[in-house]
Amino acid sequence: DIATDGPSPDNNRVTGIAATVMQHGVISPEQSIFIDLKASTADDLAVNHQLAAFLRFIGKSPLVAYHVVFVNAFLQQLMKKQLGLAFHARWVDLAWLLPAMFGEKSHKPMPLDDWLLSFGLDVGQGRRSPSENNMMLGRLMQMLVVRAHAKGVDAVEQLIEESKASSQLRRTH
Repeated sequence: DIATDGPSPDNNRVTGIAATVMQHGVISPEQSIFIDLKASTADDLAVNHQLAAFLRFIGKSPLVAYHVVFVNAFLQQLMKKQLGLAFHARWVDLAWLLPAMFGEKSHKPMPLDDWLLSFGLDVGQGRRSPSENNMMLGRLMQMLVVRAHAKGVDAVEQLIEESKASSQLRRTH
């Protein structure tokens, strides 16, 4: 997850990034990274080191986000500006996959807080931090993996493709 100081990747900046490892359906909070870019804005070298650490941490693993278009646009802009790199990740977009897998709750994308509440997860005051959001997204992903498995979607590549297909289908219809 990311935190930003506004809604536009062209006019606003990323102020925080959080990521956590999930393997075999288990979230590993001890295998997490949080980058606070609010404190590092004056020191480009420190920001570059933090971003390099983030890239090493995620490696070539697929990433999970809510509204990938938003998150990816900010990360692409940041990586290009700071490191001169084109950022290309394989994404699972919960905003589109949750309605595809949990149609009984909603057939269309809803705000993240609505999904959290529909699953009985505490939205709480701290949900606005990237670290807290990251854990909530992980919990949603755990539920999604169980449902996807029941529907015969067993591999992460299948989830990525289902995410792309759901997004494309819903955006064009």
